Amino acid sequence: MKRCFSLTSKILIYAYYVLVVATPVLVVPYTSELFEFNKMFLVYGLTIVVFITWLLKVILSGKLQIKRSPLDIPIALFLLTLAISSFVSIDRHVSIWGYYSRQHGGLLSVISFILLYYGFISNVTKEALLKILKLAIFSGALVATYGVLQHFGIDKHLWVQDVARRVFSSIGQPNWLAAYMNILLFLSLGLGLNYYKQKEPQNKLNHIILMYILPTIFFLTILYTKSRSGLLGFIIADATFWLLIFRQSRIKKIIIIFHVVLLLLSFITGLNDTPLHRFTLPGIVSKYRSSQIDETIINRGPGTVLSLGGTESSQIRKYVWQGALNAANANPFFGTGVETFAWAFYKYRPVEHNLTSEWDFLYNKAHNEYLNFLATTGYVGLGTYLLLISIFIFYSVCFILKSSSHFALRSLLAGLFASWISILVTNFFGFSVVVISIFFWLIPASFMVLIGSHSRNVLHIPGMSIWLRRVLIIFILLLSGLLLTLLARFWYADVLYSKGQNLVSSGYSLEGRRKLAKALSLRPDEPRYWSELAYAEGLLSRSAYQREESSRAAQLKAEAISFQAVARSISPNNLNLAKDSVRLLYLLSETDPKLLSLAISEIKEALDLSPNDPKLLYNLALLYSGDGELSNLVIPTLRESIELKSNYRDARILLGLFYLQADQTELAKLQFEYVINNINSNDQEAADYLMQLEK
Repeated sequence: MKRCFSLTSKILIYAYYVLVVATPVLVVPYTSELFEFNKMFLVYGLTIVVFITWLLKVILSGKLQIKRSPLDIPIALFLLTLAISSFVSIDRHVSIWGYYSRQHGGLLSVISFILLYYGFISNVTKEALLKILKLAIFSGALVATYGVLQHFGIDKHLWVQDVARRVFSSIGQPNWLAAYMNILLFLSLGLGLNYYKQKEPQNKLNHIILMYILPTIFFLTILYTKSRSGLLGFIIADATFWLLIFRQSRIKKIIIIFHVVLLLLSFITGLNDTPLHRFTLPGIVSKYRSSQIDETIINRGPGTVLSLGGTESSQIRKYVWQGALNAANANPFFGTGVETFAWAFYKYRPVEHNLTSEWDFLYNKAHNEYLNFLATTGYVGLGTYLLLISIFIFYSVCFILKSSSHFALRSLLAGLFASWISILVTNFFGFSVVVISIFFWLIPASFMVLIGSHSRNVLHIPGMSIWLRRVLIIFILLLSGLLLTLLARFWYADVLYSKGQNLVSSGYSLEGRRKLAKALSLRPDEPRYWSELAYAEGLLSRSAYQREESSRAAQLKAEAISFQAVARSISPNNLNLAKDSVRLLYLLSETDPKLLSLAISEIKEALDLSPNDPKLLYNLALLYSGDGELSNLVIPTLRESIELKSNYRDARILLGLFYLQADQTELAKLQFEYVINNINSNDQEAADYLMQLEK
């Protein structure tokens, strides 16, 4: 029994090793989403391992030990709020699992992180903690090194994005990478100060690596992400870290050297998208370059370049945040449901958003973690989240200030706290992803392990015979096998779904249908699979009709409509599924015109879910144009679309054509002239129509 107990303890600790090492570097090209999807599934798998080995330890020892922490009540309230919000959600499936392409942020993911938190504080020793932190920094160094290499074009041939300009390494997005680098930078500083003035050669080397080399690499990676939120997170976390330990006069030299190195690095590399960039070397050089070079393009990155046709990101964020507030005010107590922002924003987005360059983008997050919680879990949910944050901040600062006589401990705690503060800052301008959430929970857990002053709740389990223990162990092992198998099935279902979707979009509907059907057999609760399979069936139905196989075409058509109905029943407020229904019915109406009226009904339901969507009105007008009895509604519908988006080029061109069809040439001319004068002076199609009118 002792050997088994020791083995379970070792497995549990190694699960945390794998968590901090493998999760950041994991990228799988075979799934529908390369980064977040796979990272979250790894977290689920490791949570199962931690939970099962913890249960085995309970059975083997005959007692359940759970360490108490000051965060117990806030965590319980937070989890209870999320459970209620998920129950009253507009989309329970999404609230439980999270938005499909991420699988993160739903109720199950939060439960996983909470289990990892309590498994950590109850089972991880201080020695194991230090190793976990060092492994986390090592993994981060690999990610950072690859990010630096990305800047020099090591994999630019693999991505559509200009990855050399804004790196994202294995994390998936520049702002996420910058947030992750901030965490590691201050963890490295906190550990590095532990080796300060130690005479052993190995400790001196550790000090140099952790205090200077790795933070420099991490900061350089932040610069290469060109993330303004990342830089702001660094500035605030940096001030926090040094203020907490600056009383130690012996480190003043370190503070000066550290900041001189980073300032030189910033001067040489540049601070793109910030007012300070003009004082850096690239900014100075660009100022005196040939006037033939567009300085605006040099100094500003993609996504904020007005001269390239984009809307300033701060302007877009303002409208997204307004949509979040609108959703919260309409659902004040528990919000629209955990992780349902994608559907909430469509419902409550301000009409001004239609005039931005990202007017038809899908936002599955509010680009502000706090407003995201406000919109999806209401004021109650945000309140419990802020309570959790506030209590940890208060507790941490008090303890760090009291530990002034223990320099090594104070330095490490300050590093942990500064890392956590950086998360709070970057989350204000973005949102948590899997890697960030791991540290959001494990940093407080690490703090609790280091201070080690809290009691354990020990529940003794009397009267457990050797046979009962064996039966329970077998049951737990079978349960773990079942859970891991189920998880593997769900992951492989996505691989099949991705293959099937690609095959269907490439014109191989029959082969794609087989893959999608297999994916559905592995995970029958996923509405996306039902919807994609329905579309594949619809394409096959049209093909069968064209081959004059009427009975086969009718069968496939009925199956397609049925499958789409199942998808809609699982997530009735999912706007994407509503659009998929319209797409399917429009496809089937090519062979069965009676279905056009159903498509019109579906798009009207979609408009209920997204009332300020000009593209839905545009498509509704197209559907009206195919129905002789409703063709008189085309022009009013297009005019309504233009009222929502005055610079909607396609809607104005189409409206002009229908005015021509109705012999209203002056009104048609106004639409084409508007396109030329206000949207695109080089629009050839509008110019051609105007030329025809002048003849």
